[in-house]
Amino acid sequence: MVWKLNKSLYGLKQAPLCWNKKLVDKLEALGYKAAKRTLSLYKINGKDFSIIGLYVDDILTASNVPGEFERFFKGLSGYFAIKDEGGVNKFLGIRVQDSDRTISLDLEHYIADMIEVFKLSNQTAKSIPILGKLQFAAQTARPDIAYATGKLAQYASDPRAIHMDRAYHVLSYLKGTKDLAIVYHKNVPGPLRGF
Repeated sequence: MVWKLNKSLYGLKQAPLCWNKKLVDKLEALGYKAAKRTLSLYKINGKDFSIIGLYVDDILTASNVPGEFERFFKGLSGYFAIKDEGGVNKFLGIRVQDSDRTISLDLEHYIADMIEVFKLSNQTAKSIPILGKLQFAAQTARPDIAYATGKLAQYASDPRAIHMDRAYHVLSYLKGTKDLAIVYHKNVPGPLRGF
């Protein structure tokens, strides 16, 4: 006997794709279009700024259009059980601090957790692969370790003791600099540009 499943179930291989398709359909119905270079960023074209960052079921919104957030929230809450968690403090492990003049992004808590997981807090390191966590840090809010993690990635398929030692050296560096952040200044003249 063969059964056809009419609805995707959490945990099945195709569930993330089904969820994404359903969410994207709703975003497009609200007027958002996917950015050309990435499928995790959606925007409304026009002179005003309205953008959505999406990662699985985590959504981050930003807009200078009065009432846009309310329209977006009302549009999605008719289809999904969502809740407004207010201003962003943490997103995907990145701490966001918003002041009158700046927005800063840091990984202080993520790095502290990584140090604890890999037992660097008391300098007794275990031989656990840490490259994925270091790469996440480099690709999000710590570009200062990008070169080192890129070099370590070359040996990911067959790491030797020296590569693990270098990975722990990078982690030691992060331990000493965990309070470093990327800081964006508000009201800076000129267009926002990405490269």
